[in-house]
Amino acid sequence: MTTPTPVVDVPHLAFSIDETARQLGVGRTTVVTEISSGRLKSAKIRSRRVVPASALDAYLAERVAEAGQ
Repeated sequence: MTTPTPVVDVPHLAFSIDETARQLGVGRTTVVTEISSGRLKSAKIRSRRVVPASALDAYLAERVAEAGQ
């Protein structure tokens, strides 16, 4: 009898455009617009555009700080 392999929940290091939109609760177009404006940092890996988790955290912190003005 073999022991089942435990499932490990590994946090994402980066999100696709669609995953980023789901995380933020906004549409894909909003994410693309925010990336184009430079407000949301992203990276291109081959033909894929991704948003690092750290960039998503920074983006949210900036939006919260703006809302507190």
